[in-house]
Amino acid sequence: MIQFKAVAKKFGKQGEKTGWTYIEIPFDIAEKKITLALATKPAGENTMQRRERRNTNTLKKSEFDMEDKILITHQMLSKNRFIPTWKVKYLFLGTFNPLGGDDVEYYYGRKKNKFWTILSTILDEKNLDRNNFENLSPIMENYCFGCIDIIKSIECPSSYKNKICGNGYSDSIVFTAKGFKRNYSFDDIEDFLRANSSVQKIFTTWGVSNYINEWKNKKLELIQICKRHNKELIDLGSPSPRAIRKLNLDGVIKNWGNKIQFNLKGCK
Repeated sequence: MIQFKAVAKKFGKQGEKTGWTYIEIPFDIAEKKITLALATKPAGENTMQRRERRNTNTLKKSEFDMEDKILITHQMLSKNRFIPTWKVKYLFLGTFNPLGGDDVEYYYGRKKNKFWTILSTILDEKNLDRNNFENLSPIMENYCFGCIDIIKSIECPSSYKNKICGNGYSDSIVFTAKGFKRNYSFDDIEDFLRANSSVQKIFTTWGVSNYINEWKNKKLELIQICKRHNKELIDLGSPSPRAIRKLNLDGVIKNWGNKIQFNLKGCK
């Protein structure tokens, strides 16, 4: 942790910044990550709230217009697989799969993710190959399911690239880090629902905390979209290894199977 002393100053009349408090940071220090450690912990604060507060109080040189920003797009956009093109009754919604991370053929393709492990057990598809779209495609068409992520791209400081594209794929960083601009796919999801009346159930597979304000608002927006199209929105929980470690995998498989209720004879 880098620490330094500074005098808190306040803007006078300066448009929307009028009355804002700020500090001046030497250039050599601003080039590095600076963490402001708060002296006290607010009463009643839980772990997720504390994590969000720490993210909020982490200063990057990007906040002082000193770092370039980059655009990280969704990996499925480059493969023209962002939106299913087949009949879908069961739609699975994830968060974000960045281009520049592990190269995968389709959603949830990373080895540690348990999504396809869970579905292959439910569907009794022993030869399912998570990272072979030619293998997955007929299975998804037979059981009428597909996937869409709720974020299409992220504009963020370049120093975050490794954290977004490879270091744990943390949803909490995607949603809480300052200086991010998230491009959501809600218009695409609603267009898909308009064009596909066959959709019966929509499943969420994320583990983002409800303590994150932006996420709470976006989740409410998604709920309203589902209501407009008379679709059921069902939370499955995250298939990430971190989430699965907290639960019994067999229990997760049973829970998903009960909620999804695939027609095991196929949906056509």
